[in-house]
Amino acid sequence: MQQTNNDWSEVPNDVWDALARAILEEIQALAATDEGQGEFAEWKKNRVHKTDT
Repeated sequence: MQQTNNDWSEVPNDVWDALARAILEEIQALAATDEGQGEFAEWKKNRVHKTDT
């Protein structure tokens, strides 16, 4: 199996900017819904537990 390079610092900033612009509207639309707010609350709850360990 081929090994992949996981050094994200090598990705040019303009690639990150283009990706962010491409998905921003979708993220904002999801965040505006009850479902999205619930998912975010659950993510925050789980994230806090991960940083405590």
